[in-house]
Amino acid sequence: MAGSSPVGSAAALEASFWHQSSIADRKEDSAVLIIREGTVIPGDGTTVQHGATVYIEGDRIIDVTEGGPGQTGQGDTVIDARGCVVVPGMVNAHAHAVAFGPLFATATTPLPREQVLKNLDRHLRFGTTSVVNLDGFALPQEVDDANRAHPVNVFLATSHMPVNREVAEVFDAKGLTPEHRAMTAEKAVAAGAALVGEIGGGHTLGGGGQDYMYIPMAVKEATGVELIPRQARQLKEAVLSRHIREDAYRRENVQAALDDLGLTGKLSPEDARDLVRNSVLPTFQKALDGFVEAADYAERFGLPTLVHNSAPSSDATHALGERLGPLLIAGHTNHSTYTPEEAIQSGRTLQRHGAIVEICILDIFGAKRLESSPEHIYGLLQGDLVDTIGTDYAGGYWDSILLGIQNMVADGIVDMAKAISMATRNVARAVSRVGERGELVPGKIADIVITPENEVSNVRTVIIGGRLAYQNGNTLFGETAQR
Repeated sequence: MAGSSPVGSAAALEASFWHQSSIADRKEDSAVLIIREGTVIPGDGTTVQHGATVYIEGDRIIDVTEGGPGQTGQGDTVIDARGCVVVPGMVNAHAHAVAFGPLFATATTPLPREQVLKNLDRHLRFGTTSVVNLDGFALPQEVDDANRAHPVNVFLATSHMPVNREVAEVFDAKGLTPEHRAMTAEKAVAAGAALVGEIGGGHTLGGGGQDYMYIPMAVKEATGVELIPRQARQLKEAVLSRHIREDAYRRENVQAALDDLGLTGKLSPEDARDLVRNSVLPTFQKALDGFVEAADYAERFGLPTLVHNSAPSSDATHALGERLGPLLIAGHTNHSTYTPEEAIQSGRTLQRHGAIVEICILDIFGAKRLESSPEHIYGLLQGDLVDTIGTDYAGGYWDSILLGIQNMVADGIVDMAKAISMATRNVARAVSRVGERGELVPGKIADIVITPENEVSNVRTVIIGGRLAYQNGNTLFGETAQR
């Protein structure tokens, strides 16, 4: 409920579990990192452990105990977490522009190295410790380079398949080199790819990528006028509707949009129709064909595939849900091309098939350039239809997952323990190749976030693989470390 404690009640403590023996079995003369007396939310969806202490040796959690640490060793490091929440690092399976390769489903030109590192810094200070790079045409070595350069764990995804490559070649493909074109999904999976995707995208299926990138570029080239994403979406939907239908064109609707956007006299309705159609439609059906191709590969490799779920792609998404069950991750089921009611219905259909329903924070709670209402997210959560939480890219203005969770909890939509599990353990279970992450229990990798109990989005400390990676505004190792 709004106004209640953001981390649960004493009743949750009764259901918690304590590990009493592991710390006693520490290696002789080993150095242990100790996080003392915080409110530990281990990621299982229900447990809240008040006044708990977490012990880390090497890259692993070795114990979680009730109360303070008692006697410590000479080489131990103690972090005082009183007044703070201690949670697993966020595992974000829906990130873009976090490796040094081509971007998006269109394989457009990579961002400069310094911008990719800034993006990873942004994820780190937001409490994200692992990301899946959903720019699926990146090479394994481009992801490996990101991992060498920055503390955040970056995982490879693959779209290196014939139909999806054809979509990119038709649409853009400016980021593809001969080496990228020679890459295959088989090679990517052998190199450790965590999932197949992102299949489709806002750029190829008439979604947000068109709104913040391609349609504004086309309008500026034709008129000199710069549209913001919401204006581009208004023009797109006036021409093609939310469902991206060529037969939706009505001259009077497009003229009204041009009047509203100040483009009358610069574009005729027919000019606007052709501009939008030429931007959106060339790859649309082929991108939907890529869904079937991705399902073939997902079944072949036993890996999940993450697809672009939206009103235009809903039939294809639901068909894959029926076919793949939990191997399908339906990306951003809160997509704004849906009405809130349509998003809920999509979630119900996918849940019935056993698929993974993902919501994305986008820029809903902070920047609000692309999206501004949490209504879709809240409806899905209230319907108990959400499995995982990611961010997506939102034109580079994505909000932190913890900011989204902070608002969801404050508004009484979901409790903290359940929301944390959606961004940690649930993701690690859905995408098993991210490894033993997502829970604060002995044996798991020590990816941990410490943040104030009364403002969980204001991250104080991040530990990755048992090593301090971020503290009080500073990245502590990698190319962007403050020295």
